Amino acid sequence: MMCSHGMAHKYFIESMANLITKKDCKFLSYPWDGSYESALKAANNARNNHRCANCPLMGIEASKTGYLGMLIVFAGREEPYCEYDKEKDVDAVLRMIQKIEDPLDDSDIFN
Repeated sequence: MMCSHGMAHKYFIESMANLITKKDCKFLSYPWDGSYESALKAANNARNNHRCANCPLMGIEASKTGYLGMLIVFAGREEPYCEYDKEKDVDAVLRMIQKIEDPLDDSDIFN
């Protein structure tokens, strides 16, 4: 899903719970310059389980790196949010980014 700051507290709480219970479910981030092409590169990395070595995890562990810059994080549509469908959820994000870049495209971004 696209970033929803209204959901941020849920992501943060889930990241704390995962740390406490030692659940190996992380909110991985990838470098992103705001473009569709950059998001597509991040999506391909996510789909292929390639992790950005110096990118922070979203949530309670975010401050463990000194990385500065814009990032993209893929999350599920429902709990657990750190687990997402690498096709459906990632494709939904890509369609939304494409829609933002091309607002005159009248195709339905949620299908």
